[in-house]
Amino acid sequence: MLSTLASSNSNNKNARMMSLLANTPVDADEASINESPYNTSIHKRSNRIDDNTTILRLLNNTPSVSEDTLCLLVLELFQQQPLLFAIPVVNHSNIPTGIVERNSFVELFIKPYAKELYAKKTILSFMNKTPVIVDKGTSIDDIARIIVDAGMQHMVSGFIATTEGQYLGIANGHNVDARLKLTR
Repeated sequence: MLSTLASSNSNNKNARMMSLLANTPVDADEASINESPYNTSIHKRSNRIDDNTTILRLLNNTPSVSEDTLCLLVLELFQQQPLLFAIPVVNHSNIPTGIVERNSFVELFIKPYAKELYAKKTILSFMNKTPVIVDKGTSIDDIARIIVDAGMQHMVSGFIATTEGQYLGIANGHNVDARLKLTR
């Protein structure tokens, strides 16, 4: 199943997927921030990275799924990983295109005949197509404001962080709140 979730057949992608499932820390050694010309919802912020004040401190290595992943596989991933609050959806270039929030997705499958109706459909039909997407250099204070401005549903579903437009990790409002309490 892990190979199905990976968006590429390369060994690096498989190793990254295993790392993501193990919930290991994000590799944050890149020094530059470049925004993707393909995603206009990325919020522009400072091009200086200090991981003590940026969202890098908050990120969870959550496995992403491709847009053509079947709903049954996403449901199985949520069942296998009870701490996942959301799963990002990426295209074949690893650019985030949506997010699947655990509670609403699992709730859908509780309904009678839902598994029979939706299991073989792709996640593209069930994802939130307007997630909050920010660059890894976004400050913690800025993401707090962005989440409030975008709507409080993002406190739970969270936001997607990118590096050079590529998926890096996710965090949610609870991570932001906990970090803000530590710094104040």
